[in-house]
Amino acid sequence: MRGRRLKMATEHEEIKILTLNAWGLHYFAKNIKERFDHIADEMIIYDIVCLQEVWSDSDYRMLSDSVRSELPYSTHYPSGIIGSGLCIFSRYPIMNVFHHEYRVTHTLKNFSDGEKFAKKGVLAARIELPLSLGFITVFNTHINYGRRNNQFAELMQFMSNIAHNSPVILCGDFNTEANHHCYSVITKVLKLSDAFIDDPQPTCDLPGNLYSKSKPSCPTGKRLDYIFYSSEAFDNNCSLEVKSHRLSLSGNIPTKGFPYSDHEGLEVVFNIIPPKTGPFLHDVITEDSLRSLDAMADEINNELVPLQRIYESKNKHLMLLWILLVLVSLAVSVLMVLPSVYNGLSSWYLQILCSLIPSASWMISMFIFFHTLDSVHMMRGMIANYRQVNLLIDHNRNKQKRNNY
Repeated sequence: MRGRRLKMATEHEEIKILTLNAWGLHYFAKNIKERFDHIADEMIIYDIVCLQEVWSDSDYRMLSDSVRSELPYSTHYPSGIIGSGLCIFSRYPIMNVFHHEYRVTHTLKNFSDGEKFAKKGVLAARIELPLSLGFITVFNTHINYGRRNNQFAELMQFMSNIAHNSPVILCGDFNTEANHHCYSVITKVLKLSDAFIDDPQPTCDLPGNLYSKSKPSCPTGKRLDYIFYSSEAFDNNCSLEVKSHRLSLSGNIPTKGFPYSDHEGLEVVFNIIPPKTGPFLHDVITEDSLRSLDAMADEINNELVPLQRIYESKNKHLMLLWILLVLVSLAVSVLMVLPSVYNGLSSWYLQILCSLIPSASWMISMFIFFHTLDSVHMMRGMIANYRQVNLLIDHNRNKQKRNNY
């Protein structure tokens, strides 16, 4: 039967993972139906599949129906006007599902990326492995480039709350390259291993991809998609080690003149090591991890300062507009009762004048008002993230001091 390529062994089982940014934003992405049909054909050879940018519920249902015979368990995270785009498919039972919406999402000046209408976040599934091998927790996320410091801070906190004494696989489009401190937070603070660390390859903006264009600053493409995993042993649970990894769903679809997506897929085959008692490394605190957290806190603070200025500016504009609205309404009312004005204008012009000017002022005021509320929500999220990261820094520094005694 197609997809059943798991091999039994005396010491370990294997599990095959795929992650892909599927580029499914309708009216912007091209050939969605044909591409998703072919993506579904490829999905069934995997045990766990994490997809990003599956924005439409109908696209998720189509994928779920298409792969149900081999991947009978699935979950997605519908939120916002166009959803979160996140979904997880599994050959094995999904026992629990968790999700978190990022508090700090879109950039206020940029609406072109759709972040204003989407609810980016992280989706987690606790999956029961066969043969009493235990559980793994799979996290799937899509990070916004402009808000990655805040979103990494929230991701770090969410994962710390969910993943308890079980192996972790973290997949997604992180919009972050490996030389950034956010990458270091994953590898040094959360202590997850990069499955492609010995063979890093670009996953998007590739010169040969029809849907993306290479940039002069990075002509060979960028590496923004990752599969991270916990490589340590856990008491009474299994552990993971990488057997093989490669780019998947790359190049054009066979018989078609276009690729599966504007990103490359990532495939990893893990060996599942049966439960045993091993060394636990989660309590080891290094200066590198603290420096990464310090850099993240500084970046969040740097984002917060201009946002506060924008908020103050909008408050002033909103107050001026409301004053202008009152003055315009009074002026129109006074003019309408003056005989010279009333006799000089027809009733049709009077109706337009009486309704159009106050309505326009009201609409502009409401736009600025709701945008100001958005700023407040974003500021509160940033402040919470900043405090959380600093609490984590203080906690780790205190732990480091205790370990040194």
